[in-house]
Amino acid sequence: MQVPLQAVPNQTLTVILDNNTWAVTLKTVEDTTVVSLTLNNTTCSIVPGPLPER
Repeated sequence: MQVPLQAVPNQTLTVILDNNTWAVTLKTVEDTTVVSLTLNNTTCSIVPGPLPER
């Protein structure tokens, strides 16, 4: 199974895994990537630290 992520800083996608609907929103805010996950209409947010330099 592949999840259709793009190489862009802000995006939203929906994917069905094991009969569960996931909505994934990725946003970049001041050098931090923020991820919001919604599983069957229940949302939680994850805020990691800055991404390492490449």
